[in-house]
Amino acid sequence: NFDVHDLYLSIAESSETITGFVGYNVTLPCSYDAGYYGGLHVCWGRGEIPYSGCDNEIIATDGFKVIRRTSPRYQLIGDLNQGDVSLTIISADMGDSGMYGCRVEIPGLFNDLKNQVALTIQSKSSKCKRYSVLLCHAVVG
Repeated sequence: NFDVHDLYLSIAESSETITGFVGYNVTLPCSYDAGYYGGLHVCWGRGEIPYSGCDNEIIATDGFKVIRRTSPRYQLIGDLNQGDVSLTIISADMGDSGMYGCRVEIPGLFNDLKNQVALTIQSKSSKCKRYSVLLCHAVVG
């Protein structure tokens, strides 16, 4: 049984997994073609992306500037004019682990671009395991 609604949702959704480390900034990617669409309303929320809007919204933009944010740790530092609405979390901590969703509100029915990101934050000691003992202090600090 084919549902057109499912087709639109599957085309417009993507998901990925990002790993960050305690005390470091981590960026969750999201972008759209601002040259084609112009500035669009975008929101980031914690958890699954709902059918409309963003649940547990943490930051939002009108396409030109940030209009709402729940913490100064949440930043959109990319070029909004180019459609870079990637979320940067400043000085991540273990509590930042979890699911995040970016919704770009594209005009028209079922056109929204949705990007789901699973974020895992690890301790600095787990980052050290990636390096030799001699390099760990220089790399991690």
